[in-house]
Parts: sequence; structure tokens; C-alpha cells
Amino acid sequence: MHLSLSKLSAIMWAVLFSVGLGSGLSFFIANKTVSQTSAESAPPKAVEPSVIPSPSESARTPADSSPRESSAKAIFADSSPAIVRVEVLDRGFNVIGHGSGFLVSEDGLIATNQHVIRNAYSARVVFPDGSRHKVEGVAACQRASDLALLKIRGGKFPFLKLAGDELPPIGTKVYAIGNPLGLTNSLSDGLVSGHRQLDEGFSFVQTTAAISPGSSGGPLISSEGKVVGVTTASMRNGQNLNLAVPVKLLKELISERGELQSLASTEATAVNPEVRTKSPRSFPSATQQATLNALAESLQGGDEQADLLRAALLVARLDNQEFQVEEYIQQVDRMAGEVSAKLPPNADEKQRLEVLNTFLFREKGFQGRLNQHRFDSYLNKVLDDRKGLPVTLSILYMELARRINVRVVGVGMPAQFMVRHEPVNGDWVMIAPLEGGKFITPNEAIKMVERATGRPFDPRLFLTVSKKAIIVRVFQNLLALAEKSGEQTSMLRYLDGILATDASANFFRWNRARLRYQTGLYQGAREDVDFLLVASPVGLDLNQVRQLKNMLQRLP
Repeated sequence: MHLSLSKLSAIMWAVLFSVGLGSGLSFFIANKTVSQTSAESAPPKAVEPSVIPSPSESARTPADSSPRESSAKAIFADSSPAIVRVEVLDRGFNVIGHGSGFLVSEDGLIATNQHVIRNAYSARVVFPDGSRHKVEGVAACQRASDLALLKIRGGKFPFLKLAGDELPPIGTKVYAIGNPLGLTNSLSDGLVSGHRQLDEGFSFVQTTAAISPGSSGGPLISSEGKVVGVTTASMRNGQNLNLAVPVKLLKELISERGELQSLASTEATAVNPEVRTKSPRSFPSATQQATLNALAESLQGGDEQADLLRAALLVARLDNQEFQVEEYIQQVDRMAGEVSAKLPPNADEKQRLEVLNTFLFREKGFQGRLNQHRFDSYLNKVLDDRKGLPVTLSILYMELARRINVRVVGVGMPAQFMVRHEPVNGDWVMIAPLEGGKFITPNEAIKMVERATGRPFDPRLFLTVSKKAIIVRVFQNLLALAEKSGEQTSMLRYLDGILATDASANFFRWNRARLRYQTGLYQGAREDVDFLLVASPVGLDLNQVRQLKNMLQRLP
């Protein structure tokens, strides 16, 4: 099965969400014991529905809407007890994310999206009546379809029936039930509005039923009360355009479930060797590719046209689909508006930056740190937590400065990433976000570089870093963390991101080729090797590339 990237780009580039490296393979989480206290309780009871009416529904008269409301209530009453909120926990058992899921068997097998449980150290599910159950492990997990099967202990749970393998016809009435924004079981209704072909033999169900962040992994249910799909995405550049993975793929995953594996982290997922040999893939999942396409789109044109803020948010989107890029762009716009409101009349550029520094570092409390955590590279988390690496803080600083009409560019200093104010008149000055926006004169900056390098000053270290290079630097920080912890799937994802940002980054392409080979993604490795042999980049040992090509020719 081969993914048509041209079709994907045309149909799905606006789907700004990520489910990780998809290869069409079955992935299973590496065995690791997890200790967690969790209350086991009796099967849950139904709760009253929270109904989100469609636009057409809200306009109906009571007489006209009664049969529809009755049908919706019946669907909800029958289905709700089997639908759960999935809470993802870190090593300290703090909730770091959530999504939806639903039981597909009475012995506690739960279907959800693979991206919901990514980065989890452990997880639990919450039933509508508030009872909680520890996730004992993962029965199966597949990135290409963005599906996962979780297992909880117990029996005689309510579960949902699955529809047949055929796609529901266009015009079919459907209902989506999930946990938007962590709320318990909200229902929306709509119609099947299309079948979106993203891959040979794999079509998404397109529906007008609303799918909000937090609802990912919930069921899409027909008026007969059977599951026809697993909700997985919402296209924000279209109006009320939402997608679900067809139930046929879920049924196939259930039939292929293997030995239960403990859920330590989906980043520790290993490739099933039998499936890898049978069906190696060379492409990311549809959802990841959509985010990569959007990332490349945001950086098209020259440096002045590149959308640095959107690109930085899309980096975070690769690892976490459960946030909306546009909401954070609007937040930055509002912050810039607050700064503008504080400016004195006829403020010059230096005064504007002084007001910006006061606002960002003293009033809002943003601060830099060097002890890297993955969250420090996610610009949405930097905006939420007000802490980040120098490079992510610099991105925010540059974007706010641009919005108050001050030219600030990035500079890749050896000790820390900084920005440089390039005024219309007068000398430039360095600004250190790590140090609360401290102004650093040219002479001070030169001395900093010489202390950091132990060598005479090299003027090239003061060159402006392009927006593409800034995004590559963010990915490099993430790549280093993934490599340190041995998370090969994350490494591949970040290498994909680097090459989507800069297709000419051939040394990273060589690293991806070798990693693809190591993880059984042979076709993708062949594509990278062939690209490098044609490009013949200076400094790369082409003999090693040819050796890898020969090795790949002997593999299926």
C-alpha cells in the first residue's frame, strides 16, 4: 500500500495535527513495569448527555426537532456507558494530555487514537460515572491508521458494537461522542459528507459531526447504534469538516492483537519484526505528513515571507495534535496588542524594546532555561508555562517585536541563541532572552564569544540565522533528546521535520537513511540513498552511501 503524497497534499495539507511516524506497521510498546495507584470499581452507569447541536439543528422548531432529539438521546443513552476519557500521565503521574476512547469488548479492551497515548509513561481511563481504571497495557498500536487498543482489568463492561466493513454511504446520519477539552461525554451529530482517499485501500470517513480537541479516539456512531469510525481529526481551514478512521481498520487491528505490552511510553514502541518484514513503509502517517506539508508551506518564499510563528507551532504539533495552532497565533497577536497599548507617544525603537522587555520578562514572567526538557522546545508549551529554551524564547521575542514594528533577527551565538536589534539608524545591539532581555553591545558580545570558544572572534558567528535555520535548530534540540533516550521513532519524526523545513539538509537525510534502514523502513531508506547519490553533496562519504544501497538491494 503506497501513500500518494500528491493526493495527500491536495486533500489534507490543512489538517494541522500529528500522530507520529506512521509506517503502516503494527507497533507495540516495549515491556516495562509501571506502578500506579488506581481505583478499580464496578462498571459505570450512564449520565445525562451534553448535546452539541449542529447549526441546522439549532434552527429547527421544537415540533420538527423532537424526533431527532429522541434519536440522539437514545444513541447517547445506549452508547455513553462504554465511552471513556483517556488520561495520559507522566513519570510523576501528572496528567499531561487526554483524549477519548470506547470499549469494544466486555473484558476491558478499549479503542482510541495512537496519538492520544504518545509520550505517555502510564495512563488511566475515566468512565462517565467518575470511576477510574488503570490501563494495564497496550494490546496493539498502529501509527498509519492512528489506532491503539488499550486494556483495563475487569469484566462485564458495556461495549459498543462495530458496523460492517463497508464505508457508510454519503448522507448517512452519524453521531460523535467524546470528551472535548476534558469534558465528560459530549455528543454532536451530522452526516457522512464524503470519503477521503488518502492511500490505496484507506479512505477516511468525512463527517459534519463536530470533532473538537479531546474528542480524538471517540466513536463515530450510526443511527443504528453501531461504530462506523474512530474520530481522529478536524480540518480547521474548512468549515465543520471532520475525519474518522473507518471501522474496518479497527476490526483488523483487533483481530491482530498480540500479547499485552506494558505502557511505559509510546516512544519506546518497537516494530513488530514479522509485520516489518511483510510490509515495510517509507512514508510518515497521513496525519504527520499533513503537518509536515503545512510546515513546509509556512516557510515558502524568502525569509521575509516565511511565517516563523506558525512554523514553530507546527513543530510542536508533530508531537501533540491536541491543540489549535490558530489559537496560539491569536494569543501572540493579543500580547503584541498589549505591548502597543503601553507604548508612549512617538516611541522610538529602543523605547519599544524596553516596553517589550518589561512586559514579557517582568510583567508576564517569561524566563529561559538551559536544562532541556522536550516541552521547552514546544512554543505552545512555552506560551502556557512561560519557560523555554533561548531559541524558543527568541522566536516569541522576534514575533512580538515584528508586531510592534521593530526589526529583530536571530543569531546563533555559541553559548546561547540570541536576537539582534537592527535599527533603522544607529548601532545594532544583541538581546539575550535567556537573561531577561538584557541588551548587549557589540564589544560585549565579542567578548562573550571569545570566552565561550576560547578562540579569537570569528565574525561569521554574528551572521543572521534564517527562519528555516531557526526551525532546524529547534528540531535539532528535540532530536538530541530523542537520541539520548534511544527513541528511534521520535528521531525519525524530527528528521522528517528537518527535511520538510530544508530539503537540502543532506547530512540529516543521510542520518535518516541509516535510521530508516535500522528500523526496517527499507523503501524510505532507498529513496534517501538514491537522492544523495544524485545530489552528491560535498563532504558526505558517497562510498558509505553506495555500501548502504548495496545492502538495501538484497532486502525485500
